[in-house]
This record gives sequence, structure tokens and C-alpha cells, in this order.
Amino acid sequence: MSEAIRIRGLTYNHPDGSRGLLSVDLDVEEGEILAVVGPNGAGKSTLLMHVNGLLIGSGSVRVLGLEMKRENLPAIRRGVGYVFQDPQDQLFMPTLREDVAFGPRNMGLPEDEVGRRVLEAIRQVGLEGKQDVLCHHMSLGEQRRAAIATVLSMDPRLMVFDEPNSSLDPAARRHLIRLMKGLPLTQLLATHDLEMVLDLAGRAVLMDGGRIITEGEPRRLFADAALMDAHGLEVPHSLLPHR
Repeated sequence: MSEAIRIRGLTYNHPDGSRGLLSVDLDVEEGEILAVVGPNGAGKSTLLMHVNGLLIGSGSVRVLGLEMKRENLPAIRRGVGYVFQDPQDQLFMPTLREDVAFGPRNMGLPEDEVGRRVLEAIRQVGLEGKQDVLCHHMSLGEQRRAAIATVLSMDPRLMVFDEPNSSLDPAARRHLIRLMKGLPLTQLLATHDLEMVLDLAGRAVLMDGGRIITEGEPRRLFADAALMDAHGLEVPHSLLPHR
């Protein structure tokens, strides 16, 4: 199996001089679902933003076989779909159809291919029949799925999710997990929802202070109460002893 992401010695300081990342090494295999967890300020979002070149620090970042260099950014960004924490950051056209078509049109694809991709992406996220709905009239869960559709229409090989279930109600959260489980893509997500990680990811990385503390199978990591407590996290309810 080939590597989708290979990071070595990645270090990044924020513009104010504070540390964002320090000597991060990370490998993500093609087809893997990897979760990045940790307390607020751990560096999770900062790490994710290096995967499609939103940030560029020192060290080596290789994504989909390409070194993270400015000349490679267009090709990397075509292959990496980034879903932001706030769907409003990605939904800016009047209707769902126009939002989902925006990326493929900017790629210069013929209109019949744009239309095919739009319908398929909307179908994948379960929003059939809402093509002409104004996105700001949708529920937050629907907006989250709409944002994912705008990325899927670009036909990425790798998807990055930053707190994908933030502020979702339980039904919308379950729908999102089912959707992500069904995507035949490499996925990298940062989340505070450890139960979601248990449902979804085969491997988890624990970050704190801009560094990777440890990694492994989520159930094993999250059951370690001392480890969780040391990094401001709690053992998920499903792993607590039943009394």
C-alpha cells in the first residue's frame, strides 16, 4: 500500500511567534482513515492546513506523491479536498447546485461533465431533490453535507476534515459518520469527538503542544485513563467500565 501523506520534521511558528508544530513526523496510507485528537491548541488544525498548503512550514511534507512546494500546490489541491469546520466558509453561491458546480467549472471541465459531477456528489451526500435550495436555508447538518459535496465534485483522492461534526445534533452526527464511512477515499480528520473516532478511524494520533505524543488503535489509546488525563481528554463513555 502506498503513502498518501508523508511528513518529516514539520515545524511551524504562528505569525505572533508562538509554536504551532514542532518536529512532527506522520505517515498516512492510501485508503486509511486517520483521526488527529488532542486538547484545544494542540496543533491539530495547524497540521491539517499543511496537507494542502494552506500553511507551509519547515521540514518535509509529501502529499499524493508530490513534495509540498509552491509549484506543486495546484496539483496537490486538485487531489486534496479540505472540509472546513464552518460550512459557511465553503458555501457562498445562491444554491446547492451552483456551489457544487463551482469547483468543476473552475477546473475548465465541459458543462455536461460538470452536471454529472454535481448530481453524483449531491447523491453521495444524500441531498437529492435539494439542488435548487438556498444553502443558507438548510439545517447545519445539511450545510455540512453540502460542503462535503462541493469537495466530492472535484473528485479528490484524499479528504481532510476539520472538526466535521462540530455543533451537529445526534441525528445529523450519525448521518455524517455513515457518509464518511462510505467514502472510498483516504481521510484525515481532526476532532474532539472520541466516540466518532471509535466508530470511524482505524488509527488515531494524539497531539499536544504542537507535537505528536503517541499513536495507535483508538480503542487502546482512549482506554488509557492516565494518558487521556495527562493531555486534557477523557476516556470515552463507551469505554468506561459498566456498573
